[in-house]
Amino acid sequence: AARLLLPMAMMVGIYLYLRGHNLPGGGFVAGLVFAIAYLLQYVASGYDWSHARQRFNHHVLIGWGVLVASLAGVGAWALGLPFLTSGFTYVHLPPLREFELATAAIFDLGVFLCVLGAVLLALASLSRLALKTGETPNTTAHDLEGGR
Repeated sequence: AARLLLPMAMMVGIYLYLRGHNLPGGGFVAGLVFAIAYLLQYVASGYDWSHARQRFNHHVLIGWGVLVASLAGVGAWALGLPFLTSGFTYVHLPPLREFELATAAIFDLGVFLCVLGAVLLALASLSRLALKTGETPNTTAHDLEGGR
């Protein structure tokens, strides 16, 4: 069930990210939703299974998040505005209606990457610490036939 919930949780996270400029939400909440979905994978499938399928480095993810959020702030300076001032424009894509595109979305993307990277790094670090202390964390996937 955890593997089925991952794509649904990611869709909820994308929705929260996209609606965050007009309603509460945005990058931080979307990052937490994605992180919880990955946490569920760790709990259900084990550290080894989950870690073997990750295709990105947590430190790089955090670094990209800081870089993207910083560039969003510096971009306002380039337009002669105070640091992190949000600008917006209206965009019309043929299959969709006209919608507002805000530069705050770029900042939220940076926050999203930082939150996701930090939570996953903490989770991986805790799993490695448990292995070093001799504990036996969940390293194999659970199944429904009784056991692990």
